[in-house]
Amino acid sequence: MANVSNSELINSILGTEYSDRIPSATQANLTDVANKILAYAPAKNAILTALYNKIALTIISSMNFDNPFARFRKADINYGDTLEDIFVDIPKGYDYNSKDENPFKQSTPDVKALYSVINKQLQYEQTIHDAEFRRALRSPYGLETLVSTIVNTLTTASEVDDFLIAKEILKQKEIYGMVVYLGAETGTASTDGKTLLDAIKNVGSGMRFPSTSYNQQQVTQVTPMSRQVLIIKAGYKNIIDLDVLAGLYNLSKADITQQMIEIDTFGDDDKVVACLIDEDFLQFHYALQDGGLIYNPKALATNHFWNSWSINTASLFRNAVQFRFEVKSD
Repeated sequence: MANVSNSELINSILGTEYSDRIPSATQANLTDVANKILAYAPAKNAILTALYNKIALTIISSMNFDNPFARFRKADINYGDTLEDIFVDIPKGYDYNSKDENPFKQSTPDVKALYSVINKQLQYEQTIHDAEFRRALRSPYGLETLVSTIVNTLTTASEVDDFLIAKEILKQKEIYGMVVYLGAETGTASTDGKTLLDAIKNVGSGMRFPSTSYNQQQVTQVTPMSRQVLIIKAGYKNIIDLDVLAGLYNLSKADITQQMIEIDTFGDDDKVVACLIDEDFLQFHYALQDGGLIYNPKALATNHFWNSWSINTASLFRNAVQFRFEVKSD
């Protein structure tokens, strides 16, 4: 986004609507214009609203915090508050019977349904005081920078919360079709790295074929290599042999990183080191992403708000396996 000077920005937003109260802004009369804007709430709110809406759209598409789980965002939920996840399992074959004369007997399809509701309803708030507004007008592009910085903190906070929510989901053993217990860590990086790599290879190969073993609902499912995503602790990503892993997926070492997400922890469960999931396993749906502002004349301040509502869940019909450095207890 190209920089726009304070005077250009003010004139563009206000136009002629407030010309009877606010003169056209130039760099020479900017202080006088700023004081008039601050003294006239409609003009001030017009500027802040326009800046907020303009900059929020830019920031939402290019966050300062690059949430690695953003790739799992699916369709927005525009109406209602419930996500219905339906899976139709394949029928079981039976031996042909030439003596069976009843073609009208019924065989009910094996249809399963799971439901998720909105589980994130957070609001974020920042306040701009008139003193900050005045200071912003003293530099050529200060007004745009001030509002963009404040709006950025709101949307970035939401992205960080989405990241934390995803990690909390992934640490739960109950959502996986299989949990692989790797035994206790030896403390030797090469040994532990090979143990993890061998387990990932075995599971990744198995997921390619129709099976009920890799998803929590035990439906017949398959996940080709191209749809498998490895989420791994950064420390273990650094010690496993990426050349071997790339060979498993028939990719270059550079390309394999596109199917790998590094994270610092899986919530507060330090035993989890990785999970291998179908790319449709994680289901993140926005229900509301909306911002606005309100001026408080008593405090001479403007409150900026960002609302983020979403459904954050996992599709238990999809293949997903968790890897833990832990001895399985009976």
